[in-house]
Amino acid sequence: MSRKPVIGSDISGIPELINEKVDGFIFQPGDSDGLSDKIQWIWSNRDKAKAMGLKGRKKVEEKFNAEVHYEGLVAIYNSVLESSI
Repeated sequence: MSRKPVIGSDISGIPELINEKVDGFIFQPGDSDGLSDKIQWIWSNRDKAKAMGLKGRKKVEEKFNAEVHYEGLVAIYNSVLESSI
């Protein structure tokens, strides 16, 4: 449990997992200057970055825990079973 803010590229489903400037940052693919800026901000704002990391950890514990994952899978299986009847 590192509780660090995340930096993710704006591709696929990654942006949906990050709340910009709340629990991490998003940068454009191939934008090395943008990525560098995000890293520099985290390095220069350690207290704010720590708070962001704690918020991200809390989100993971609440939204992506084993119970939530299990319930989602069961809902999918039930949906498939119901549609095949």
